[in-house]
Amino acid sequence: MSPDRLSLTRSEAIRRRKEDPSTVASVAFLQLAYGSSPYGRVAVERDISSISRDSLVGLHQRLVRPDGAILVVT
Repeated sequence: MSPDRLSLTRSEAIRRRKEDPSTVASVAFLQLAYGSSPYGRVAVERDISSISRDSLVGLHQRLVRPDGAILVVT
């Protein structure tokens, strides 16, 4: 994904969140119920804009590894 497309995706998701009444209610409830705990935090544009494509790729390479996979057959 190009950096421009990543930036567009970020801002679109936040804008859509503000336009959906059920999402607005959910966000308000989480903030009231959990306050400043991690469960009550909501990402805003300035939080998301600090994430770069390189940091996402690095995180993916570090966390998504074949040696950590579990195959379950039932």
